[in-house]
Amino acid sequence: MRDAGGWSPAASTALADARVRARLRGAPRVTSTDLLAALAADPRSRAVEVLERAGIPARELAARIEAGTGEYAPDGEAAR
Repeated sequence: MRDAGGWSPAASTALADARVRARLRGAPRVTSTDLLAALAADPRSRAVEVLERAGIPARELAARIEAGTGEYAPDGEAAR
């Protein structure tokens, strides 16, 4: 893994997990969905706290991403 600069251990771990997700799908690079899934899967992350306070159950979000079809909304449009 490349040096993550002054990033927190949680952020470094999320980036590493996102890279693994991308590799497992055969993608050449990490997408924002890979990173979101990695952040939502870590119950100790600040991202989970923010998601939960916004009314988004992080565990459910992570499960939905994992079960996803791999379809993405076009740029500038909301996913359904």
